[in-house]
Amino acid sequence: MKNFLLRRQEISVTTTESLHSQERGGFTPASVAQFFFLIYESALYTIQYNPAKLYRCDETGITIVQHKHTKILGLEGKRQISFVQSADRGSFVPFATCLSPTGHFIPPLLVFPRKCVQHELMNGIPHGSIHACHFSGWIQSEIFTHWFLHSIKHTKPTK
Repeated sequence: MKNFLLRRQEISVTTTESLHSQERGGFTPASVAQFFFLIYESALYTIQYNPAKLYRCDETGITIVQHKHTKILGLEGKRQISFVQSADRGSFVPFATCLSPTGHFIPPLLVFPRKCVQHELMNGIPHGSIHACHFSGWIQSEIFTHWFLHSIKHTKPTK
């Protein structure tokens, strides 16, 4: 292996990053172009290109069960090599977060995959964060509504 890698400078040994199967289908050149040309540009025009009125919101998650990443061969310089990994129940805590280019952020919403939360789970989270519980561990419409009202409280939007 060492001699092979010495002969092939364009290949290196790297670690993989886990990618959930729900995330892999939406990131296509067509969807990115649609977002930037149809949605993003018109939104910037509406807020008169003021970065204080622009927020980037995302639902992501924290893996609370560590998994060892495997080593693979990949082209030199390629930063992200992903593989699809299914999360075991209780090992992934989704959260919704929102940040402005000016540095203002809305305290996150954490969704615990359980019926009711133990308050010890809230130790050490950012001040003002909120939480919800759902057996699936994903944000549902009523949880999103709760988070949206929370975000309005922190952004104080005008009509």
